[in-house]
Amino acid sequence: MKEKKLFFLLLVFLLFRGSLVYSQVPQAAILDAFKARYPNISQVQWQKERNNTRWRATFLLKGQETQVFYTAQGIYLGTQQKIHYNDLPPHIQSRFSSYEIKEVEMIFLIDEKIVYCLALAYQANKVCFYPNGETAVVPF
Repeated sequence: MKEKKLFFLLLVFLLFRGSLVYSQVPQAAILDAFKARYPNISQVQWQKERNNTRWRATFLLKGQETQVFYTAQGIYLGTQQKIHYNDLPPHIQSRFSSYEIKEVEMIFLIDEKIVYCLALAYQANKVCFYPNGETAVVPF
C-alpha cells in the first residue's frame, strides 16, 4: 500500500513537472498578437521551437495548412503556407521542372516580401526564392 502511494505521488509530480516544462501554450503576448492577426481562427496547434526562442502556430486558413511564427516576446516573424507547384511563378517552375518536388510553400515575411520555398527529394534543405528568382534566406 505504501508503495502504491509513493508511486502515485511520483506520477503526479512527474505529470505536473512535465506540464510546466513542456507546456505548449504560449504567453499572453503571443496569443494576443495571434488573435489580432487572425481573429476568426479558433483551432490552433502551438509548438515551441529553436530552444524556446520562437513559437509556431499551425492552423487551417481557407483550407490550406498555415503556420505563423512569433518570437518568445510575441513579435510576428512571418507566415508560411503550403501551395501547389502550379501556383509558383512560371520562371521558378521552369528552373525545377526536372526535379522531384516534395513540397512547395509560400512565405510572407515581416517586411511584406513573399518567398517561395521548395523541398526537393534527395536534398535536406529547402531552396527559397523571391518572386523575381533571386535566392532568399528565410529566418524560420
